[in-house]
Amino acid sequence: MMHSFIKKHFHHVYLFGGLLLTIATGCGSTSGIIIAPEQDFVLGGNTNDFFNVTVVNDGDVPILLSERLVYGEAINLGLLSSGDRRRVSFLAGSAAVFTNPTKDTAQLILRIKGNPELTKEFQPR
Repeated sequence: MMHSFIKKHFHHVYLFGGLLLTIATGCGSTSGIIIAPEQDFVLGGNTNDFFNVTVVNDGDVPILLSERLVYGEAINLGLLSSGDRRRVSFLAGSAAVFTNPTKDTAQLILRIKGNPELTKEFQPR
């Protein structure tokens, strides 16, 4: 029964540059993100809406979390070690930046609440 519910109500989306799995729900979306070594995953920065992210470091390497404000300044929000979980609110027009500073692949689980039109892109460091 649960299997048919999942097949009927969930959608999967894959983006190039890394894997982005999106599970659409009425209250936001949950995404499993794989970030290549020495790359950034940037969420947002393209809308005038605030948004909230709950992030879980589901991998073995630390992730740097920062907020890039609309005028370009970056605010360091700290390091997420393996297994860490944090909920963060981002200002209107800003972007969440998840940086993998290591030479190994990083894995995150993101629960995003806010504008569904937020851009999602991978960038080299």
